[in-house]
Amino acid sequence: MPAAANTSASSSKPRRKMSKTAVALLVASAAAVTGWVAFGVTASDLSEALFAANKSQTTAEGRIETLQSNSASLERDLDEMTQARNVFKNASDDVAALEESVAERELAVTGREEAITAKETRIQATTLKDGTYYTVGVSMEAGTYQTTSTSGRCYWKITKSGTNYDDIVENDLGGIGVLTVSVSGGQDFQSSSCGDWAKIG
Repeated sequence: MPAAANTSASSSKPRRKMSKTAVALLVASAAAVTGWVAFGVTASDLSEALFAANKSQTTAEGRIETLQSNSASLERDLDEMTQARNVFKNASDDVAALEESVAERELAVTGREEAITAKETRIQATTLKDGTYYTVGVSMEAGTYQTTSTSGRCYWKITKSGTNYDDIVENDLGGIGVLTVSVSGGQDFQSSSCGDWAKIG
């Protein structure tokens, strides 16, 4: 029985205990491995991020160049539009000035036409027709009248009003050339073969 006990004791080997230093080294090694793995992942991600950032920067720079080019083109277009607008404005000013000048001329022409019309109306109103009897203050104005006789058959007379053209104040027969007569209130006038008489005064 004692011999059997010795055999059992000899078959079970005693376990070695790890020292604190070994355990610390093992933990440190595991931490280092984990850190390097984590760093590797982080570095890879960082590299990809830097690549993406560079790509974005390149794209942004390209867009900036495009925008600058477009801006320069827009500035040229704006300059051209400004020049065109100035040309149009100058042309518009010229047209406006021309229209104003035309309006002034039309107004002046209208004024002259009105003056001529008034003069013609006045002449018609004061012209004595040959062969017609007139009474001063009724059918004719007092004043001086003139005609151009074309033959020696012209006869004119001034008579007192109310005498049925019988009381002659002045008359003439056979006058040739420019003839002039003056009549006043209370008188009548009549002519024959003398033409029309225009009031000159």
